[in-house]
Amino acid sequence: MYENIEELKEAIKDCNKCKLCKTRKNIVFGVRRCKYKNDVYR
Repeated sequence: MYENIEELKEAIKDCNKCKLCKTRKNIVFGVRRCKYKNDVYR
């Protein structure tokens, strides 16, 4: 696992598991359904 929040941010900053990666400006932690069909981000 990650030792601190900075390590976690570094690990997920380049995530591209859903279409949000193309337009996001910030990383937000949480779980919810994307507005894009069949995409879920965590």
